[in-house]
Amino acid sequence: ANINVYVTDPRREVSVSPHSDAQNVLVFQCSGMKRWRVWPPPPRERGKDPFGRGKGGDRVEGLGEPVLDVTLQPGDVLYVPLGWVHATSTADSAERSCHATLGVDTYFYGLCWSNARSIALARNRVGDDVDPGALDEGTFSRLYGAVPVGFLRPQALDNEAWLEHFVTELRALQEAVGGASPL
Repeated sequence: ANINVYVTDPRREVSVSPHSDAQNVLVFQCSGMKRWRVWPPPPRERGKDPFGRGKGGDRVEGLGEPVLDVTLQPGDVLYVPLGWVHATSTADSAERSCHATLGVDTYFYGLCWSNARSIALARNRVGDDVDPGALDEGTFSRLYGAVPVGFLRPQALDNEAWLEHFVTELRALQEAVGGASPL
């Protein structure tokens, strides 16, 4: 996890252009106010990082209406999932805005189904024959979705029903992605 603090001057029409991040983010508004607009992940494009859109010269366009358009006040908290596009503004604020973000890196630290699947394939000594870029949006989102809360609890390893559920989910995901290798 990481924590960043952002201080933005008032009356900025665009304080951050539309972009997505490679982690789930919790935003804590500390002072002032900031408008947040949030959109679902855009369609994937070959050669563009789906978790880093709007960065490094890439522009995210044609987003349509946001699914969330909210102005955070001190004490408000907002959750922005991995890959979701967001933009901010302080145009309507008369004072400086300060917010902290807590980034939870489920993808980077391997806390997603993609990593669990890769480990299972490696332990079975089989290669990965799936191109994530060729997957439909739903399957791609499922593949890079976070594994269930509590999966690292030591007592989970002693719970047969929980382990069976985890393995069943991995096998269903392998079938969904069209992988030829058995798990």
